[in-house]
Amino acid sequence: MAIGIVILALGLIALSSILFFAVTVWQTTPKLFETSKRSIGKELYEKVTAVDLDNSYPDAPEDVMDLYLNILRLQYGKIVVDDDLMRQLVGIQRKLYSDELLAGNAEDAQYAELIRATTKLYENKIILTGADRSGVIYPPTQPELCYFTVRQYNSGYGATMWEYYLQKDADGRWKLHSWDMIAENSGE
Repeated sequence: MAIGIVILALGLIALSSILFFAVTVWQTTPKLFETSKRSIGKELYEKVTAVDLDNSYPDAPEDVMDLYLNILRLQYGKIVVDDDLMRQLVGIQRKLYSDELLAGNAEDAQYAELIRATTKLYENKIILTGADRSGVIYPPTQPELCYFTVRQYNSGYGATMWEYYLQKDADGRWKLHSWDMIAENSGE
């Protein structure tokens, strides 16, 4: 019986030590993602950062658009909560922009606007929850241009429709050139 009590006491001490260590690590680990969205945040972040835009830029405009939409989900989906991570996403996002778009959009100003916009949206409980895109559409007389229609789903607001325009740069890479919110097609 005495041996059983000693074993039980040692087991409780070991369990307490493990719990103390786990809580300490959890509290001191930087919080990168919203707690309730940690797994989707990590998955999306790994998907975005796995693409080496400097050495292996996507060939298809669909891949560029999908990457961009994943970045938007991380930024506007109340998923990323770390400032350094948000800045890194802005840097990746900018690699998808055309030279014309970059020229009128300084990185620090883009980051500041992102923080201002997300703060205001979150205060109004508007969070990007998903997005669906159309297939790529090529204007018949301009093969170096294309566009997508994207329906973005927002909690607290419903869906919004956007058109995203891409153009080929001098190296033949598809770059985001502009986007506009459009009216929802009542026939859909």
